Amino acid sequence: MLRHGHGLDDMNAEETGPLHGWILVVDDDPAQCRLVRRVLGREYRVRSATSAGEALPLLDSSWSLLILDIHLPGTGGLELLRAARKKHPGQPVLILSGDVDMDTVREALASGAHTYITKPFDVEDLQDAVSALTGNGHPAAPERRPWRVKPPA
Repeated sequence: MLRHGHGLDDMNAEETGPLHGWILVVDDDPAQCRLVRRVLGREYRVRSATSAGEALPLLDSSWSLLILDIHLPGTGGLELLRAARKKHPGQPVLILSGDVDMDTVREALASGAHTYITKPFDVEDLQDAVSALTGNGHPAAPERRPWRVKPPA
């Protein structure tokens, strides 16, 4: 079993619960990975990796949703996004990043991300976006907002 220090969060947490699908979260901040797991873990099985290198082999599996940070050590989030799109062209991808540069947002969306949410994120925004992208709990797709940028505090 891999543990936090090896890049994957506690595997036992994703083996429990009824759950509506698998989500892979890739963020270099383990605390951010744990926060996303707490927010989404009651509805989905969530696995995380703290680098693109750790996430690449996990892309061979079938995922309901990939959640990526843009800034990762080594291979960046945009490169991982492109690799994910090649392996699974129809798989939804949500970017969850502190990068609010509009050129980065446009590049991520042009590279195949479905939604871009900035950190710090609103829990309800994340839950709504994940539900919409996975088809869980939404009989019809809500108004599409491909990016949500929170103004600086």
